[in-house]
Amino acid sequence: MLAVPWRGGDILLGIGLFFSLLLAIVGASYVVLTVVGVPLGGGNGAMIVALALVELALLFSAWFFSVRKYGCSYQELGFRPLQWARHMPIIAAALVGGLAINAGYLILIGQWGPKILQPPLPPPFLLESGLPLLFGSLTVTLLAPVSEEAFFRGFLFPGLVHRLGVWGAALASALIFALGHLQWGVLIPIFFLGLILAWLYIKTGSLWSSITVHFAYNFLALVSIV
Repeated sequence: MLAVPWRGGDILLGIGLFFSLLLAIVGASYVVLTVVGVPLGGGNGAMIVALALVELALLFSAWFFSVRKYGCSYQELGFRPLQWARHMPIIAAALVGGLAINAGYLILIGQWGPKILQPPLPPPFLLESGLPLLFGSLTVTLLAPVSEEAFFRGFLFPGLVHRLGVWGAALASALIFALGHLQWGVLIPIFFLGLILAWLYIKTGSLWSSITVHFAYNFLALVSIV
């Protein structure tokens, strides 16, 4: 499962490609919002499009340096069939663990944590109604789990195993996963969620397990906001 043809050089190129696309997307969004005269704090439609493009950039980077470059199957990227009945208990345990860590973090930081580690405000489009909420919700709950799991667990994690070992790769991929959210207030809980998702991938051998937990985690967060 973790024996993949891509290596550290591909990982660096994949990360570099993603951040290059990310900067291009952010820059284009800035130009569009400025040209049309929308304040940078507004423009929910542009924010949703930019978020969706960032997620697609992750998915493209993972695909390009694995399936495209080496001609391997999507199963090697982690999209293997999952034995749902057999693995449902461990999937449920991973979700409960991720939610428990998040709840504990919120309590501790809320009481004693520094301001920089306070959870950020939700994206404004999730506080809207109608199409902004619909498309924003679909991006957060459907597109994000697939693209982020493909990149961080399917591509990044196994690509680092040959150099760092299984748990070293799990730690490194979880840290990059957390840093990729670009917010100090979610760094710690997202890091531990990344570890849990890597462990789940090891146990089940399929990204569909980590995608399921990622989806449920985001969906419950979305419900709590709405």
